[in-house]
Amino acid sequence: MHYLESIRDEGTLDQPFTSLLRHHWLEEAQHAQLDTLMVETLADGLSAAEIDTAVDDFLELDFMLDGALRQQAAFDLDTLQRATGRRFERLEGERIVAALMPSQA
Repeated sequence: MHYLESIRDEGTLDQPFTSLLRHHWLEEAQHAQLDTLMVETLADGLSAAEIDTAVDDFLELDFMLDGALRQQAAFDLDTLQRATGRRFERLEGERIVAALMPSQA
């Protein structure tokens, strides 16, 4: 949507850059279509309860991965403090950890 709303009809951007963004958008659209087909194939023949269980299991894995990344960010903050000999204030440490985390977009 971002490309469609802000780039496609924009005439002020450099043409090669616009072309790069267009081709990136096309590739992402292909990924979305392929992902949809893969999910439909995986779900084919499953009951609603089995699909619900699969979604719950997927979300559990996502939460576990998020927790592992948060723990790694905390370890990285600790390593930074030890390497620099500096202790960060709580809010500063929280900002550092947040910057180490993947975007939630």
